[in-house]
Amino acid sequence: MKSKEILMIKMTDTFKKKLLYVDDEKDNIGILQLLMKDEPYEVVGAFNGKEAIDKVKSVFFSVILLDIRMPGMDGMQVLEKLKEESPQSLVIILSAYGSDENRKKALKADVFDFVDKYVDNNVLLHKVQKAFQHSDVSSRSDLAEKEERAKFPYKNIIGGSPKIKEIFEIIKKVAPTDVCVSITGETGTGKELVARAIHAASKRSLQPFMPVNAGALPETLLETTLFGYEKGAFTDAKARRFGYFESCKNGTIFLDEIGDISPKMQASLLRVLQEKKIMRVGGSDEIDVDARVITATNKYLEKLVEAGTFRQDLYYRIKTVTIHLPPLRERRDDIKPLVEHFLGRYSNKDIRVSDETMAILMDYNYPGNIRELEHIIERALIFQEKNIILPKDLPPEVMGRTTGSGLSEIFKLPWEDAKIWIEKLYIEAVLEKTEGNVSQASKISGIDRSYLHKQIKKYGIKK
Repeated sequence: MKSKEILMIKMTDTFKKKLLYVDDEKDNIGILQLLMKDEPYEVVGAFNGKEAIDKVKSVFFSVILLDIRMPGMDGMQVLEKLKEESPQSLVIILSAYGSDENRKKALKADVFDFVDKYVDNNVLLHKVQKAFQHSDVSSRSDLAEKEERAKFPYKNIIGGSPKIKEIFEIIKKVAPTDVCVSITGETGTGKELVARAIHAASKRSLQPFMPVNAGALPETLLETTLFGYEKGAFTDAKARRFGYFESCKNGTIFLDEIGDISPKMQASLLRVLQEKKIMRVGGSDEIDVDARVITATNKYLEKLVEAGTFRQDLYYRIKTVTIHLPPLRERRDDIKPLVEHFLGRYSNKDIRVSDETMAILMDYNYPGNIRELEHIIERALIFQEKNIILPKDLPPEVMGRTTGSGLSEIFKLPWEDAKIWIEKLYIEAVLEKTEGNVSQASKISGIDRSYLHKQIKKYGIKK
């Protein structure tokens, strides 16, 4: 049997039509099971919140009927835990105590429906059928989206420059393997998109892709996020929690900003990569895991290794294959297709970019790379008039911070736009000469001090 077929079977098993009814009254569960004996749903009972939470940890329930009043942990507390453990399950709150306050809490927690416990059986059956239908559509849509990405893994990477074509070729070769891939490049170059393309083109494509901004999380939070924890591991650990490595199973974990993790986390990650085992925080049992790891960084890891802040053995482990993403200024052929892509994403109107505007965009240096270009187009669409983006619709910094050849473009601009460009460049030059002293800049230039402050704010000039 082919590996894709096996994955499809697993996906189908995961989404069997199972219903969990959580109620401390056993008779109610029995009645519901009788009511649905001729329906294509398997009804499973849980008599308290703890039992319900334990069940969803091992079995996926498409729909959960939850009584809001139970001894011990009440329905709203149980709901919070169920949403943590199984966010894809659709929850129907079933209660005789349908107060406005409870309804508000339930709706805030994103429940699917809220019905009276003593509602007519036919109405309840209809509510359950509706929930299962919604779940089926959602599951098919999610699976269809994954299959679409698997067929066209590069569709979200825009560009056809020689450097991007080289990256496509590397992805094609590395995706079918399980080797670690290190993606390098400046901020905003699209490192996560490349990681997603590798996952989509791999044999793991129908399994989860889990991105983690490793550099943004404190050490303890990153540790519990990746490895999970046991009940009682720390003060707020009231129940066992699976980490990404367990939840991801046969999928891919993308660790962004890998160069910023602590020495302790470097050692833990190295152990996972070498032994394919983890240990939950507060636990003593080793757990086998099989998740592919892709890392990314905007730093030079070689220098961190030389400085002794990044482990050399981990460095060599994660860089089996390295993909370097060039900054946008080194792939200017891709600017125009990217502009067209963002126009289509953020507007359903037929909006075009004037030749003068495109010339400026082609000449800008993009310190924020593709992400900055995206924001530029998003902003320009707000300011544009008559369905055409003109130079005046661009941010001031784009008008003033281009490459050397950009000055030749000024003669292609309308006079009003050219004046804006010249003024900004002039004010920046004077401020640079006075080291940001506005009073001195006012004296040298002869520009009124209050007007100078106003223009500095208008153009977003850094002093």
